[in-house]
Amino acid sequence: ANQSLLWVDADACEALMKEAERIGRTSAPALPLLEQARAYVVRGDFLEGESGLWVYARRGTLERLRYRCRIWLAEAYEQQGLLGQAEMLYSGLLEDTPSDEDVLCDLMGLLHRQGMTYAALRCYEETKKHLKLLGQRLSPTTDAFAKRLLSEPRQVELHGADEHRIQRLLSSPPE
Repeated sequence: ANQSLLWVDADACEALMKEAERIGRTSAPALPLLEQARAYVVRGDFLEGESGLWVYARRGTLERLRYRCRIWLAEAYEQQGLLGQAEMLYSGLLEDTPSDEDVLCDLMGLLHRQGMTYAALRCYEETKKHLKLLGQRLSPTTDAFAKRLLSEPRQVELHGADEHRIQRLLSSPPE
């Protein structure tokens, strides 16, 4: 068929991600583009039933695109204050590839910035324990990042309901 008549999820995903990058990938207008791109890449592997050698390079490219899409979407969610959404994406990426230290550090940083340092360090320890069972170790860089989180004061960013809840607690008379 004429290429203009074919709809390929991978091509649509690439186009959406290019547009999101052009307009600022963590901006509010980029969010729906990245969400749509993610919907395309989670549908499955490129030409899943095909086993020809020619398809492997394209699958690798699209796997990297899927990864990048999820990272960009998590960053955009965080930038737009949708911290739970960002946390779920980072957690899903870490479940898929527990040895991905970049994602581990992103997740730990996100949790720490929310004032959830204990959860960040627990995630670190769980990942460390899991990798040890597999005969692997975290890098010294990731270990140093985790230690730095312990020594840094929490940088809690308040959003909407959290700010109102804290104001209510501060204005309540002590019991």
